[in-house]
Amino acid sequence: MNKKVIAIFDGNHLAARCFFALHLNDSKGRNVSAIYGCMESLTDFIRDWLPDGLVVVWDEGKSGHRTEVLSSYKCRRAPANEEEAKSIQDRVNQMKVIKEMFFYLGIPQIGIPGYEGDDICYAIAQLNSNVGIYQSLVVSSDKDLLQLVRPDVSCYDPIKKQIVKEDNFREIVGLDREDFVLYKALMGDAGDDVPGIKGIGPGRAMKLISKYKTVDALVNNMDEKEGKFIRGKREELERNLELVDISRAVGKQAYFEVVEKIAKSTTIEMQEVIEIFQEYEFKSFLNEIKEMTETYTNLLVKNEEYRRSIKV
Repeated sequence: MNKKVIAIFDGNHLAARCFFALHLNDSKGRNVSAIYGCMESLTDFIRDWLPDGLVVVWDEGKSGHRTEVLSSYKCRRAPANEEEAKSIQDRVNQMKVIKEMFFYLGIPQIGIPGYEGDDICYAIAQLNSNVGIYQSLVVSSDKDLLQLVRPDVSCYDPIKKQIVKEDNFREIVGLDREDFVLYKALMGDAGDDVPGIKGIGPGRAMKLISKYKTVDALVNNMDEKEGKFIRGKREELERNLELVDISRAVGKQAYFEVVEKIAKSTTIEMQEVIEIFQEYEFKSFLNEIKEMTETYTNLLVKNEEYRRSIKV
C-alpha cells in the first residue's frame, strides 16, 4: 500500500531563506520579501507535490532541554549596528504577517514554548509513522533535520530541489544515516553555539566515524595518532549528543501538545487573505485568487482527514 504523504514545513527556515534571497519592497518602502516568498513557495509546493496533508512548524524560543545541558546554547550576540537590528525586526514583523496569512488559509501551524521547530518536526514524523498510513516529507534546507530520515520519512531541500531518502542518504550526505548524529556531535554547530571537538574537521570526522561508529569505540579503541583528538573528550561528546540528537529533546508531553494543535479544525477566510495581498501590493497573487482559493480548499479537505486520524 502506498502511504499518504504529509508535508512538514520548517516555517522559520523558509521565512529566513525568503527574507535573504529576495529583495522586495512595496511602494511604501517596506521589505516584503519573506511574506511574498513564503506565500509563493508554499503555493508552488502544494500544486507541484499534491500532499495529502500539510503542517507548518515554528520555533517558539530556545529548547529548554538543550539550555539545561549547555547554558551558552544559542547565546546570541547583540546586533552589531542599527542596520542589523532593523533587519532582525523586519524579519520578526514579517513572520507575524506570514503566520496570520497561513491562519486565514486554513493551514495547521504548530509552535510549542520550550521546543524548537526541529523537535516538533520530529514529533510529527513519529506520530505519522505510528498511524501507519502516512509517510512524512520534511521540507527544509536545514541539514540538522536529515537525522529524521528513515523508511517513512524523507527530507526535501527546496533550494537544491533534492530529496534525501533512506536509500540515497549515503550517496548524497556522504555517510551512513545511523552515523549522522555522531558526526554532528564531533563537528558541533556554530550556528547554535555548540562547540565541536577541537582539531576535528569534516574529513577527519567522517574518517573516524566510518572506522569506530560509537562513542565507546571512539574513546577507547583509537590508535595513538588518532587518539590525540579524542582522548579525554567523552564528556564533551556525550554532551554534544544530548544537544544535537533531536530525539533526546522531545518529551512525551510534546506529542500530546502536537496532537492537540493538529486536531483543531481550521477554516479558510479568503477575504482576509485578499486584504493582506492588497496591503502589501501582491498583484500577481490577487490575479490568481480563484485558483489559489481552489488550491487551499482542496488542501483543507485533505487536512481534515489527516487531523481526525492523528493520535498519540
